[in-house]
Amino acid sequence: MAPTPRPFTVGVPDSDINELRLRLAKTRLPDQAPDAPWANHFAALEQPEALARDVQHFFRPLRSNF
Repeated sequence: MAPTPRPFTVGVPDSDINELRLRLAKTRLPDQAPDAPWANHFAALEQPEALARDVQHFFRPLRSNF
């Protein structure tokens, strides 16, 4: 039988959250290298902007709690 989930909290200082937001805002994504050995093998690496949008979309509801 699976254990019953219990609520928990995570303590992260506001200064760490603010630094993370600044770093994410400054993040630059590389252009796709046409001759990269991983080309056509992992869609997220072929479209990094799409991956970044998906990750941002996933975490957006969580950010509203900060």
